[in-house]
Amino acid sequence: MGCRGLAGISSDNLAEKISEIMKTKPDWQDRAEALFDAINLDKTSKIDGDEMSHVVGHRYGEVVVNAMDFNRDGGDVTRAKFLVFLHQLSDDVRTSLMSGIENSYASRQKLGEEITSILSRPPAWHERANAVFDIIDDDSSGQVSAEEMAGVVGQKNAAAVVEAMDVNRDGGEITRAKFKNLLYRLDDETREQLLSTMEHAIKSGGAVTSDELGNHIRDLMQNQPVWQEKAEFIFDAINCSNSGTLSADEIAHVVGYEKSAAVVKAMDFNKDGGDITRAKFLVFLHQLDGKSRAKLLGSIDNALIARESLGEEIAVVLKTKPPWHFRANSVFDKLDDDSSGLIDENELAAVVGQANASACVKAMDVNRDGGDITRAKFKNLLARLDDSTRDALLGTIESKLAE
Repeated sequence: MGCRGLAGISSDNLAEKISEIMKTKPDWQDRAEALFDAINLDKTSKIDGDEMSHVVGHRYGEVVVNAMDFNRDGGDVTRAKFLVFLHQLSDDVRTSLMSGIENSYASRQKLGEEITSILSRPPAWHERANAVFDIIDDDSSGQVSAEEMAGVVGQKNAAAVVEAMDVNRDGGEITRAKFKNLLYRLDDETREQLLSTMEHAIKSGGAVTSDELGNHIRDLMQNQPVWQEKAEFIFDAINCSNSGTLSADEIAHVVGYEKSAAVVKAMDFNKDGGDITRAKFLVFLHQLDGKSRAKLLGSIDNALIARESLGEEIAVVLKTKPPWHFRANSVFDKLDDDSSGLIDENELAAVVGQANASACVKAMDVNRDGGDITRAKFKNLLARLDDSTRDALLGTIESKLAE
């Protein structure tokens, strides 16, 4: 809401009320200033296009910054510009918009906590996978050779399976990471079946091997999971720089600024110290169970959509003048008797009295230029009010002008 406690505006106390309005901070301003500080990630006291895109999405970041450039200085969004924007909104729209921004930050914080929690613990099937790998790795070398794999898939298929699982194309044997890469590709049911088949072959001492198992493993290494297309779409949506890697700043759009560096570090599965490549992103998703993966992809997708919707809402608001602007322009034009575009003391005296005119002009001089009341200064006064108080003030001025 805007300024309250200003009921009872009349022609007798109009000057007093105008001075009081200009000294009173709207009751929503503290909340608005907290939002400004949250968006202003680098604490420069200005919000640039990149920082704004964390709220409204990449598509609208620069658009919103440019639209909020009310004084046309070509600069970023200062605290004053941000407040001027919120001042001009109706109470309902302002409240809805600030709640939307707050909810966006809260959902990102929750998503960041969820992802860091996932990254801090291995999937439930890892322990079983390690046990199977250790048994196949008969010489405990940390690598499964074609000869060792033959005990599971048969001599005929062993070399082909080792080659199919060579995801990094180093020509080497099956490392623990390569073995898990195979399992990451599977849905929960298929992974369970594959591990059970391997365990059965191992327990038989090599007596039970299967050409079908070897062929099945090769097919699995060639198949793309059903969820991968959506995952790649989300990767591209986050990767606004189109660099092919997700930086901490880009990942902050999803998980929040506080968690972004930790998430990038935790997803550095090959420990190269770099940003999140497409491969790292997919490895992360591969390790989740089907239900958790679907939920997480849905949450990220919804967060990106919500941010775009917020951007669209703000862009529309910035293009649309509040209904009271038209009435305010009409009142200003009537006060501006000589049509100069400025209301001087003599013109304002028609509604506040000659004794109070100078003080009112001074009180409304928000930019401290010592000049008369511009249309912007007049609207600044009105923007500070809640809807009912603004209506009462305009009505009182109109009544005085009609006398």
